[in-house]
Amino acid sequence: MKHIKLAVLPTKWGKLVRIIEQTHVGKHFYPAGEGSFVFNGFTLTSCTHPDIAPVGEPDRLYVWGTRPATNHRVLVVPSEEWLKKCRAAVHAYNVISSVPDDAEIASKIEIIE
Repeated sequence: MKHIKLAVLPTKWGKLVRIIEQTHVGKHFYPAGEGSFVFNGFTLTSCTHPDIAPVGEPDRLYVWGTRPATNHRVLVVPSEEWLKKCRAAVHAYNVISSVPDDAEIASKIEIIE
């Protein structure tokens, strides 16, 4: 099942976040070959490397992508509100993405005649 796990570390100057586990990247990140998942205006995007969208752009966390060497970047959380939205988006992604795909469901169907 697809999922993401984040680690959040409080420090004296703010909070840090790091992706500690992610099962799918790029076109496999979300069904239908989409590299992004949006929940309540917060976007998770699998592109190249972990990052946070610049101030002034919509709320977005760039998750693991095509550059595995950069996967363990530590990012500064821009605000508590951003973190709250990020947590909700990651949780929604994990719940929605954990639904088995059609092929998996089809393999479990019992035909009764």
